[in-house]
Amino acid sequence: MQCLVVTGEQPGKIWIDDRTNDNGIYPTSLTFCNAFHDINPDDFYPDSDEEQPLSFYDWYEDWLNRSLDQIR
Repeated sequence: MQCLVVTGEQPGKIWIDDRTNDNGIYPTSLTFCNAFHDINPDDFYPDSDEEQPLSFYDWYEDWLNRSLDQIR
């Protein structure tokens, strides 16, 4: 389950609740997003830190870029 934080210390960040798989709770990162796509992340983010937590905007931009790439 993905949760958007709206208040507190990390508003706008997306966290993954993966306790059902014994993986705990952790922030969404490009590494996490890459697990669901066949597209090379370097095509979109050549100089990025793939472990950096994503904001909602970054997460949405990643989803949009990958979706557009798939329909081309």
